Amino acid sequence: MRRCQAVLLLALASWAMLAHAHVELSESAVAANAADLDFKRAMELRDQSDTGGSRNLREAAELLRAAAGVIVTLTGPASAKGMGSDVSQEGGTAGSRRTIHYEKEGSEAHLPALRELAKAYQLGQGVPQDADVAVQLMRYASDGGDPAAQADVAFRAALGLAPSSTGSWEFQNPDLPEALLHYYFAAAGRDTVAQMALGHRHAHGVGVPRSCQAAVLYYQPVAERAVELARHPSSLPEVPKLRLSARAAGGWRPSTEQDVLHYQWFADLGNVEAQRAVGQILLGAGAQRDPAAALRYFQQAADRGDAQAMASLGHMHANGRGVPPSNATALKWFLKAAELGQPSAQYGLGYMHLTGQGVPIDHRKAFKHFSLAAEQGNTEAWFHLGVMHLNGWGVPRNPGQAQYFFSMTAKTGHVLGMYNLAMMQLAKDPSNCASALDLLKKVAEKGPAGALLQGGRDAFEAGDYEGALLAYLRAAEAGFELGQSNAAWLLSHGYTGAARTAGSLPVALHQRAAQQGHLPSLLEVGDAFWYGRNTVPDWQRAGEVYGRCPMGQAYFNLGYMHQYGAGMQQDLHLAKRFYDKAAAAQPAAWLPVRAALLGLAAHSLLSSAPPHLAGPAALLRRHLFAPLHQPEADTAGQVAGSLRLRSASAAGGAAL
Repeated sequence: MRRCQAVLLLALASWAMLAHAHVELSESAVAANAADLDFKRAMELRDQSDTGGSRNLREAAELLRAAAGVIVTLTGPASAKGMGSDVSQEGGTAGSRRTIHYEKEGSEAHLPALRELAKAYQLGQGVPQDADVAVQLMRYASDGGDPAAQADVAFRAALGLAPSSTGSWEFQNPDLPEALLHYYFAAAGRDTVAQMALGHRHAHGVGVPRSCQAAVLYYQPVAERAVELARHPSSLPEVPKLRLSARAAGGWRPSTEQDVLHYQWFADLGNVEAQRAVGQILLGAGAQRDPAAALRYFQQAADRGDAQAMASLGHMHANGRGVPPSNATALKWFLKAAELGQPSAQYGLGYMHLTGQGVPIDHRKAFKHFSLAAEQGNTEAWFHLGVMHLNGWGVPRNPGQAQYFFSMTAKTGHVLGMYNLAMMQLAKDPSNCASALDLLKKVAEKGPAGALLQGGRDAFEAGDYEGALLAYLRAAEAGFELGQSNAAWLLSHGYTGAARTAGSLPVALHQRAAQQGHLPSLLEVGDAFWYGRNTVPDWQRAGEVYGRCPMGQAYFNLGYMHQYGAGMQQDLHLAKRFYDKAAAAQPAAWLPVRAALLGLAAHSLLSSAPPHLAGPAALLRRHLFAPLHQPEADTAGQVAGSLRLRSASAAGGAAL
């Protein structure tokens, strides 16, 4: 009897424990669902900030805090006044600082909300801008296992980027082991930026062993995601590139809105080319995207016999862009444009016959239409001819011919063509790794990570130079050459306070950009060693760098160095040869080259003076053409008669 009672009590106790656990799990699930809803709503509000303004951003920040389970309070002098959550406060008094209390820990924390809240504090979106709080929140999300947060921590560790005492950013000592550790974890979590960063590092041996195969393994999944987006029209970001320079900083560029207004004025007057141009702009992926309006302008141009507008209407109806999809209407417009020899329409007919959309599948007709379009240089037609040769559709299977067509499309930057060519190269011969890696990198950079460059451009044009620097530095870490050269330019020209603590980082960034073939960056590296800019002056290394740079400026510098024996043996014959090469490479710079050649002629004349004039000639030579000697590090750039490198070309001029 007692045993039965004990068993019964044990059973009741077990049931109670299970019921309690079920209640806890249910409460946890409800809390997690509420956090997800808060996070989703916060993201919606932030996306609507253009219309809702700062109110939306403040509400979004509150929701993120609720989802993340974070309380941020002011401590110090301001806290005595009863200031709690800083939503309604734009900052504290001098000496105050923010402290963070985490209500949720470990697996209970909503990691995406933590990460986005960190970004809000970094950018000052709905909360006071606070770099220190941003770093703490991001690290907490990283420690919890959020891949994007891990990539952010890695990025800062790689550059030594840390909050400064002024609340902004400064460069301290980088921590490469910590950076690589976080990059590896983030890449394992499929973070795009981390995968690209490790791919770039392995490709060039930056802090890790140089390995083409390892780089391919990191770039390939990023490229595959870009390929999936490329299968759908307008899914890939269209990033207009801005190369920073003195001209870009001070010049005026029309916005997309101004372009639309310009063409729209002529389009409304009946200009067919303007109607087509407005349609193409409105069909793009920018803020002005309006497929319905694009359809109207294409219709106006097509009604006046424009074949390209007819083809565009065919593609819009086929893909349901701005109108319900209709293969019959698409076929009608493709046929009308094809009769006029329009290549895009020929491609459209080929695709319909290839896939059986609106017409029976007929590979021979598809091949015929693709061939007609390809003869006029249509990139999509080249790609689909490659696909047909690869699979033996309508023609005998011919991988070699397929690779030929894919290589044609790859030269134009076609995403699917580059990816297929890379895969064929790797499958055919592993020794083609370098070529395949270059293609996969280009495909990856056409994916969502390209938004980093757009963010840098937008921030720079808005006058937010710190935001521009951070965006370009992220792009630089991900291997974008434009990010590396633009970040180096911003640091070299002191656009942010962080430039004072950057040390040799601008030179390192220019070196990375030069490794990817950007010759102006290679020239900047040579200048850095000549002048001792952000590095120790080394004229011999400057000469070596100039020798690898086939630009007029570099040739001119080499001529000067040979003439004066600066960092290399004095040789007047070689000096003339390099001055001549400078004139040939940069004809617009004829005036400084001519002046240098006249000086060289006088130098040669004094060097070969007859014996009875040797004394006066030597005296003049010592005063006018004395050999230059490399200065000490603390006097770099102050040599009398030193090179006037980049004086005009930095501002967009032609003079050397």
